[in-house]
Amino acid sequence: MLELVKQNIHMNRFKSNVATQVTLDDDFIVPDTMDDMARIILSSGDIQIESVKNQSERVLVKGKLNFQVLYRKAEGGLQTMAGSISFEEPVNVSGLEEKDYLGVSWDLEDLTAGMINSRKISVKAIVTLVVRVEALYDAEAAVDVVETGTGSQNTGGWGSGRDDGGWNPGRDSGWGAGRDNGGWDQERDDSGWNSGRDDNGWNGGGSDDSGVWDGGARNWETGAGLKSREGSAAGDGDKDVNDRVADMEILRRQADVAVIAVRRKDTYRIKEDISLSGSKPSIEQILWNEIRLRGVTTKPLDGRVHIEGEVMIFAIYTGEGESAPIQWLEESIPFAGEVDLPEAVEGMVPSISVRLVHRELEAKPDYDGEMRDLELDAVLELDMKLYEEKKIELLGDFYSNDRELELESGEVCFDRLLSKNTGKCRIAEKLDLNSSDRILQICHNDGTIKIDDIEIKDESLHIDGVLEVSLLYLTSDDGEPVKAETEAVPFHYEAEAPGITSDSVYQLNTGLEQMTAVMAGGGTVEVKAVLNLDILVLQPVKEPVILGVKEMPLDLEKLQELPGITGYIVQPGDCLWDIAKRFHTTRKQVMESNGLSGDQIKPGDRLILVKEIAGA
Repeated sequence: MLELVKQNIHMNRFKSNVATQVTLDDDFIVPDTMDDMARIILSSGDIQIESVKNQSERVLVKGKLNFQVLYRKAEGGLQTMAGSISFEEPVNVSGLEEKDYLGVSWDLEDLTAGMINSRKISVKAIVTLVVRVEALYDAEAAVDVVETGTGSQNTGGWGSGRDDGGWNPGRDSGWGAGRDNGGWDQERDDSGWNSGRDDNGWNGGGSDDSGVWDGGARNWETGAGLKSREGSAAGDGDKDVNDRVADMEILRRQADVAVIAVRRKDTYRIKEDISLSGSKPSIEQILWNEIRLRGVTTKPLDGRVHIEGEVMIFAIYTGEGESAPIQWLEESIPFAGEVDLPEAVEGMVPSISVRLVHRELEAKPDYDGEMRDLELDAVLELDMKLYEEKKIELLGDFYSNDRELELESGEVCFDRLLSKNTGKCRIAEKLDLNSSDRILQICHNDGTIKIDDIEIKDESLHIDGVLEVSLLYLTSDDGEPVKAETEAVPFHYEAEAPGITSDSVYQLNTGLEQMTAVMAGGGTVEVKAVLNLDILVLQPVKEPVILGVKEMPLDLEKLQELPGITGYIVQPGDCLWDIAKRFHTTRKQVMESNGLSGDQIKPGDRLILVKEIAGA
């Protein structure tokens, strides 16, 4: 009894991407403990996702927008007001299942804070939520066939009347009883051979255009209907492995598969103390802070994932003492460390997105009790997917010359790694600031990458987007010494991905590696930046697989109709496997009979095919 040996191949199937926009709009009263507003200088916000729930055909996303507003007081000086707007957004997702993996990304498309009056502000924002649905599944494929027992079928296939040579001497299609030592019947003329053949064993009458050698010889086949397996066409050679297991011929083939090895979320925490330089006054109150990531890279190692990068900190604060001017500081804190991941192996292909999900900057006293230290607490969330490239040996086909085998075939979809690269897009742009006052100094710059469109064409990913540049600068206006501008700088990047099609699945993670902004004179600022674009492209590939096998006794009547020996001219699309299977022989037998050193054949080759019965 035959049994298929099957292997489960872990796959990560992308199901859908659903995007929706949430509009937030609320008014806020300035607390009684804070001064009246004269002008809003800066506003910023971050999205905090609190929960993501799978609710059958829809996803419920709960979160809030945390915002802060830096404003100039009516009496002079600066102050900060903060608040939050909660949201709960249902996102309809067709085909969502309970076991599906949900990933939610977000972008704060627009944030506007405006004064209604000196004691009231309006905050409006547009948030884009993108729900990505994926599913883990096992693709089952037969990789081998084994004999597990003895069935009742007749494996001999012949009655007791056959001779020791295995052929019935009364058949007119095999060997005649009176054949000579050369193995050919020199008398009969219906087998395709006669005594007039040349030294090469072929009838000198020639062949017609159909590939039939000597049109009257019925044993010549044209090869019609013989189609090669993928990669086994005549002329290309057959690279598959041919084994004999329990009198069977087995064809195996290799498939390149990107197997999902790990999919997990984890966090990495950064805690760091920053001390003020001796030239700066002690901190009375932090008015404003921004904490961003820059130049983050990740790499899988054995049992862990390495992460490194920089945390960029910008803070505005009031110094101690009534006459102390507004102060600011900008620091870059490098970090490096590991996240434990037991399943990780160095060399795996990563697709890892990193987000800053918690950020906090607090003033604290130093050893002398003075408020000269800042404590940073930041939490990074890593959404990790690691792929492993494997060559899977699949069972392509098999047959036996001592029984009939009926194979049940189907298809399984695998992912193949098409491209993995990290591109760097360089931006250089001069911006004219809309300021009537003289710009004294740029205090701070920051950039946010926003992707507008991704198009597949010319075997590349064409990525269009903008770098949203935020600048904070000092002016010569004593009444409004600090101003801010936001400008959008467009960029275009082409990532090569040979073989990419509309069916390909790509994953793009972006990050800002470097950015500078310097005065170029006359109110112009020169901005330079380097963007990291980490791209992984997978190609779904449908592979034919064997799902089952049914064994039956040998069809003796059909077998007897098949000539014992056949001359055959190889046709385009033929492979040695198909020829051997059709004429009830083996590739080894065909190679030996024709003096072939390998199983490479080409159209026009002439083969002698001798029918074979296992065990005969």
